[in-house]
Amino acid sequence: SWSPDGKQIAFVCDKKGEKQKGLFVANNDGSGIHEISLGDLGNPAVLRSPTWSPDGAQIIYTAGSDVNSQNIYAIDLTTSTIYTLTDQSAYYRLISVYPLP
Repeated sequence: SWSPDGKQIAFVCDKKGEKQKGLFVANNDGSGIHEISLGDLGNPAVLRSPTWSPDGAQIIYTAGSDVNSQNIYAIDLTTSTIYTLTDQSAYYRLISVYPLP
C-alpha cells in the first residue's frame, strides 16, 4: 500500500526463517526497509491488508491467530501506539480507508 505522498510503501512479508508475518515500510526506491513493531500483538500468524490513513500518520491492518480469528488495528507511526478497531473474531479480507468529507 503506497503512502498518500507516494514516498513509502507498507507491506506484509514473511519473516526470514519464521512462519510468522511482519509489517514493513520501505522508501519508494526500495531503500530503508524496516519492520513496524506490533507491540503486544507480537507476531501474528495472519497479517493482511496494510492501508495508510489519508494523512499518512497511521497504518491500518488486519491481524490474528488464523484466518477466522482476526481484528482490525491501527498503528500511529509517530507514537507507535496501537489501536484495536474491532473486538471480535471475524474474517476481514480487505480494508479501504477514505477521508471524511
